[in-house]
Amino acid sequence: MDEPGSWHHVVNRGIAKRPLFEERGDIRYFLSCLAREVRRGRIEVHAYCVMTTHFHLLLRSPVGGLSETMRRVQNLHARRFNRIHQRDGSLVRGRFFSRPIHDDQDLRAVVAYIDANPVNARIVAHPEAYEFGSASIYLRGRGPRWLNRSWVEGLARSTAGGRLDPVIAYRATYELGTPRSIAELSDVVERRLKCWRPQRKRGSLLRALPQDQRRWMEWKIRLADGLGLAPPVCAPGAVLRAIERNAKEGGAWLVEDGLAARRGSLLVWIGLLRDLCGLTWREIGLLGQASVMQVRHLHGIHRRLLRENPAYSARCDTVCDTLLLPDNN
Repeated sequence: MDEPGSWHHVVNRGIAKRPLFEERGDIRYFLSCLAREVRRGRIEVHAYCVMTTHFHLLLRSPVGGLSETMRRVQNLHARRFNRIHQRDGSLVRGRFFSRPIHDDQDLRAVVAYIDANPVNARIVAHPEAYEFGSASIYLRGRGPRWLNRSWVEGLARSTAGGRLDPVIAYRATYELGTPRSIAELSDVVERRLKCWRPQRKRGSLLRALPQDQRRWMEWKIRLADGLGLAPPVCAPGAVLRAIERNAKEGGAWLVEDGLAARRGSLLVWIGLLRDLCGLTWREIGLLGQASVMQVRHLHGIHRRLLRENPAYSARCDTVCDTLLLPDNN
């Protein structure tokens, strides 16, 4: 996935969750290693946050050399850290983790998530107060040349209505006003990190099978390979607020399904938790105090009604539209 010009959210943490950085000098050296790779033209750093146990980076890979670049950065940091702190062996838990980013909305969310890391950890009250995060640079106006600020500030100006003041535009674009907003964004981004692998094309043997057999085998492949659902786009709390708002505006929601009358709000809640939030069957069951079998059955009804019941499908669309309203984000 590392093509020239591609964007990546890069993460790594210490082995067995031990601290990666114990002194300010450790972080400064790590950042200097990133700066050296920037000067070599191998990466562009657009946002970062270096915590004690892990780091988050928003990188652009100009030449498709991300793996080799991160290998050098992490090896140099680990060798110095072991020498300074008199230890040996592995320092990071593995190679590193990265998820490709494909659109401006996703990039905007990643910047906000990276900025919110020290706030979530209760180290500081505001992102700009954290010394080793790019938010402090963007909001104070001064910083190193190796931090590429053109895209982040350009998107902020365009999103904030063309405001020329970069600090005001940055706050309007990337700052999250409430603890709820920070927590929900963190949940979505972390789930997206777990769902980074795209669904690959199936081979000719699978494509030649009858449809029912192919679906069954593809399901088994997903179980065996650990492929997640499609990347989530919102948090469970946002779905619940959208359904409650829809109920206030549209009244009670009963759906006729043959001889049964079903609660439309329950069906759409389960459907959107699965399809938009990326929750597992077990997680949905825990939220709804139901068994995995029950929520899977209700999700199947939701998907069937979307296909067969225009009224249900239309009201489901209005719930999804409500998710886009400002007071629900």
